[in-house]
Amino acid sequence: MESLSLEETESGVYEATYVDIPSSVQLPSLQPGTTIFIHGKTDKHAKDFSASFCVGLDTDYDVAFHYNPRLKDKIVYCNDKQRDDWGYEETEDYVPFKKDTVFELRFDVTQDGYEVSVDNTIVQFFKHRIPFQMVSHLYLTGDIRVNRVQLFDPESDEN
Repeated sequence: MESLSLEETESGVYEATYVDIPSSVQLPSLQPGTTIFIHGKTDKHAKDFSASFCVGLDTDYDVAFHYNPRLKDKIVYCNDKQRDDWGYEETEDYVPFKKDTVFELRFDVTQDGYEVSVDNTIVQFFKHRIPFQMVSHLYLTGDIRVNRVQLFDPESDEN
């Protein structure tokens, strides 16, 4: 597993490019208004992938939000994990990803939860079960290639 930090490319904009999978990306503090973009492509034979907002390096720690599209099953699973126990699993039977296709996955942190968009269409909302302030890493794994991860900090005057 690769572990990396986002680099500030301009005021309030953090980025990492050509991210190996699996990978753990260290995040600056999350707050309402923070936006995270994942620009990638699903593999030709993709079955599933996940993006997990973790309290530590990866999913061995508590997970504030686990977003898991399963292309094979045609279901998106969302969940949290606290003290080694997964919570109540929320499912959506619309999977906004296709095999061997470029995508833009966006997570908007709000006061109440995570709003998920794919290719500029809102597809999911996951209510906070663990305070977003505790999140330190974004763990990416599965059948995808990631060209870029970006984070936009709402505290910056230029965003």
